[in-house]
Amino acid sequence: MKIKNLIYLNYLQLINIKTGVRNYSSDKSGLSGDFLEWFKGFTDAEGCFYIKHSRATQFSFSLFIVLHIDDKKVLEYIRDTLNMGTVVVSGNKVIFTIVKQEDINKIINIFTISPLNSIKHLNFLAFKKAFELYINSKDKSIVFQEILDIKNSMNKNLSNVDTLKREINITPGWLLGFSEGDGCFSVSICNSKTKNKEVKISFILGQKDIDILLIESIQEYFYKLCGIKFNIIDRKDNYFYLKISNKVFIKALISIFQPLEWHTKKELDFQDWVLIFNLREEGFHLTEEGLRIISELRSQINNFRLSTNKTPEKVDRCQLIKEANELLNGPSNYEYIDGKIFVKSLNIFIGQTAGNILELQDENGNTIKTFKSGVECANFLNLSTTTVYSRLQSQKFVIYQDKNYIIKKK
Repeated sequence: MKIKNLIYLNYLQLINIKTGVRNYSSDKSGLSGDFLEWFKGFTDAEGCFYIKHSRATQFSFSLFIVLHIDDKKVLEYIRDTLNMGTVVVSGNKVIFTIVKQEDINKIINIFTISPLNSIKHLNFLAFKKAFELYINSKDKSIVFQEILDIKNSMNKNLSNVDTLKREINITPGWLLGFSEGDGCFSVSICNSKTKNKEVKISFILGQKDIDILLIESIQEYFYKLCGIKFNIIDRKDNYFYLKISNKVFIKALISIFQPLEWHTKKELDFQDWVLIFNLREEGFHLTEEGLRIISELRSQINNFRLSTNKTPEKVDRCQLIKEANELLNGPSNYEYIDGKIFVKSLNIFIGQTAGNILELQDENGNTIKTFKSGVECANFLNLSTTTVYSRLQSQKFVIYQDKNYIIKKK
């Protein structure tokens, strides 16, 4: 049984039914709908609306995006597509800025027609109000204090978020833009109870607690798409995260992102992440060669890929991809025999029943679901097999759909 398709057609069909195909219509700006959805998502993640008090009663207005120098091309792409703004390199950073009043007016028109999804929409509304006050007033001293008050209420001083009633519209293009800014494709390698390594794959999106509404909307988007409601994790520094490693979600995410046009270096992280996922699905993480390829691919993703990162030493990515595809194009390391998984490289079965049937019970001792193996239970709960057996032994609760359950042997 092989799972070789990088684009899972059944999930792609589901996505087209539930979210609609791409190629959104253009707005009055003449920009393509695909670009606007992506740009809206990217601005939600990386953009900043800023008002500067220059001198006396004078103000300047700007939209800027600051990225690592490696992503200079994406800012040049935005500049050239919008036909406005400048791109300037400063040390290891590259900055895209729009400051001309006629261009700010165009940006305001864009985000008025196609509103942002994050709390930056609230910043945008304040920015828009201040800009219109400023350009429409002949005597700047009359509106000076009002604009100054608006400026001092934005960004870090943003408050009264609960009073903002906004419609959040998650689309594949928006999600790609937002993920290219704030998403993280994560791979971790850790020891399991056996001598073998366990490869964990997840996708992470985070926002400050002030914008929990956006995280909940993304959570609901995937619930409608996959029928799975992922937990929102509260982390330090007032951040909330969606961290998802369920295979159903990963397959759906691959189907969403793979046909779309990427613009940042994060595309390379996504490609390597998909490759690692497929290697794990075929059991090659349980081979010496497969684990080496996964480890070397992992050593180069995210911040390790940056040109300014001096360690570890760069590997030949093209060669690794070639070696990975050679494994995937050959026979799987898994063989399915009588409903059980046989690992060829280890000469053992995994997920055997052998009197090890597990039950998921509620707090009243009622059996909710029965599993033939720890692997089946782990996949259902979106946990590692190690965690399932740890909770079985300790009898600590597991959380599923916001409720507490106990794992027991039948």
